[in-house]
Amino acid sequence: MQEKSVITREIAVAGGAEFLCRSGARRIPLIIKRLPDGSYLSTFGMEKLPVRIIEAWITVTYQDGTVCREQWRLATSLTDHTRYPARELDDLYHERWQVETKI
Repeated sequence: MQEKSVITREIAVAGGAEFLCRSGARRIPLIIKRLPDGSYLSTFGMEKLPVRIIEAWITVTYQDGTVCREQWRLATSLTDHTRYPARELDDLYHERWQVETKI
């Protein structure tokens, strides 16, 4: 049985879509190749899903003033680091997160 994320990715790519999503910090992907922008190439799903991993730090300030900083890994199908720099994808994900948490 395939992982749900692999099936979702196959459907998305068949329709011409790309993805940028969060992967838990507990998942430690195999580093196949380090890229100059600090990201790296890897695979998910028994090496069937090529991905690029961007290490991201998320800082959240709660209403009571407590600050929490966590490491997250962003996974994307956008593997060209020159066309899609890690910093820009990280900023884009943060923007998305801001929108989601305001709703």
